[in-house]
Amino acid sequence: MGDFFKGWKRKIGIVTLLMALVLMNGWVRSHTIQDELLIRIGNRFEYSFRSSPYGLQWSGRRSNGAQPPTDGSEWIQYQVWRFLALDQYPNLFWFKREWQWDFFGFHFGEGTNPVLPRYREHYWMVPYWSITIPLTLLSGWLLISKPR
Repeated sequence: MGDFFKGWKRKIGIVTLLMALVLMNGWVRSHTIQDELLIRIGNRFEYSFRSSPYGLQWSGRRSNGAQPPTDGSEWIQYQVWRFLALDQYPNLFWFKREWQWDFFGFHFGEGTNPVLPRYREHYWMVPYWSITIPLTLLSGWLLISKPR
């Protein structure tokens, strides 16, 4: 058994398999629980990283005008939303988009939020399968292939 883990291919194979398992766990969890990390920089910028049924999302919001005053205490905020069914998930594309590119689960775009029109938002979404499946295949190849 100790000979199995000799060589760099098997060690990297284990690491990629662990990464694929963590992402698969996030993929399954995202169908009932959405996690979001929100980072605010002053009153002008907000960045959010989100795990949702649509995949991994990044969005950046930049203020177009005057901001309401804040006490500055909310620099980093972590939110968890729970959904009982996928149809209860709020529509991701409800804001006014000025450009977008949607293909096979990948979404990229820019627009304005009608509820908060002072924000201009950029978003990127990558489906979980596009990362998890290649990592699983790579780890399988690294673990099954013969060492030199």
